[in-house]
Amino acid sequence: MKKKLKIIFFLVLLIYIIFITYKNFKDEVFIFFLKNCDIEQTNLIPSKSTLIVGHAYGSPGGKNNFISEKIRKLIIENDFKDVIFTGDVLKLPSKDLWQELVDFFYNLDIKFYISPGNHDIGIGDNDLLRIYKNSKIKPQIFPFTYVTNDFNIIIENTTSNNWGLSSETINLIKKKKYDIPLIVLTHQIIISDLQKFANSKQGMPEKILSSKHFQDYNFTIISGDSGAFQTQPRISCHKRNKFRYIINGIGDVDGDTVLILYKGKLFSHKII
Repeated sequence: MKKKLKIIFFLVLLIYIIFITYKNFKDEVFIFFLKNCDIEQTNLIPSKSTLIVGHAYGSPGGKNNFISEKIRKLIIENDFKDVIFTGDVLKLPSKDLWQELVDFFYNLDIKFYISPGNHDIGIGDNDLLRIYKNSKIKPQIFPFTYVTNDFNIIIENTTSNNWGLSSETINLIKKKKYDIPLIVLTHQIIISDLQKFANSKQGMPEKILSSKHFQDYNFTIISGDSGAFQTQPRISCHKRNKFRYIINGIGDVDGDTVLILYKGKLFSHKII
């Protein structure tokens, strides 16, 4: 009897140790299945390329309430075809600030698109969402698809979609064969494997998908909810079979990096 009790005790203890270890190190357990991947760097930005920027307002502790000055300068000094913001474009949005952003790009004759973040539209039905919907910001209907620089682009609103991709986007990923690369743009980091890189987990549901769900599909997700703090990487690239996940955002710190699309190739560019 005593021997049985000892066995039960050690089994319970083992289960408890496994649970505590998983709870404390689950991010490392999840990321084990992903391989790091490289993104070619470029110092020169080609004319008519596409710029992708995450967390564009920059430092959470700063006083800036428009897009970061370094991003504003980068856009003015280069001849971009279009710009895609992967969320948290403005720190404290208002009707006037959204209009200022529209006017900024109109004066430069550059198209821009937003995958909205929690700073842009809040969580759920709220004033920030209503302000956004009443602005001239595009797109307003998601998913939004278009082609630029020999890439198929799908822009999602994961902030309003419970951190997930819409069924329409899932169908496009699974059912359609593409002659040119497919990129899905989101704000939130939507897979469990990479949550340790997230700026915020506001609004995150209890369960989200892992990279395993997408591993058999040849496409890339780029998410912008990272990089706000010095302790985070400026950019990280991860791969599981055919599937690639890139995380990139700025924080007005040294080494801030953006992404560039040009003629079917994807580059990283360190902002000077």
